[in-house]
Amino acid sequence: MQDLRRILNAAVTQRDHPWCLATLVRTQGSSYRQPGARLLVHPDGRSTIGFLSAGCLEDEIARQGGEVIWLGVPRQLSFDTRRLYGCDGNLTVYLEKIPAAAQGENFLTQLAGCVARRESCQIIVPYGACGASAILEESLDGYQEETVRTRMPRAPFADEEIFTQALPPPRRLLVIGDGPEVAPLRS
Repeated sequence: MQDLRRILNAAVTQRDHPWCLATLVRTQGSSYRQPGARLLVHPDGRSTIGFLSAGCLEDEIARQGGEVIWLGVPRQLSFDTRRLYGCDGNLTVYLEKIPAAAQGENFLTQLAGCVARRESCQIIVPYGACGASAILEESLDGYQEETVRTRMPRAPFADEEIFTQALPPPRRLLVIGDGPEVAPLRS
């Protein structure tokens, strides 16, 4: 959740340029992070926020993310970490362009709003050959309303795969008192 907060903060405070959002959508075997981990790539293609591995894959994902921003075409990457790094895993990462939010909202700023309002939501990432973009659904008292689509609605393709992630509201901790044991809880 800490990486996601940093990603959302960057998207909200730097609204004037597009981003590339890399989502870990599938793992097999050993992996440092689980599906749902995200990495935000700055338009320069070098700066990133978040981690999808122990640092082995981020440079390549950032390079490819710069191309996704430039071309505007989503991309799916597969990494066999057995061959590359001696780890025993396979990761699938989906990269998509998130347009600038200077003139309105985008997927990340909408998600930041849900987190700020402490609302639970569901993130749906259709990936595969179709190249769709992430969708955010808010869930309030069992009622689901689709709130964000970064592309127009369309019928699913037969070869499309979908990653779904439930995002509960952030936990709130109330600290009462001001003893020396409270200082670590405040940070």
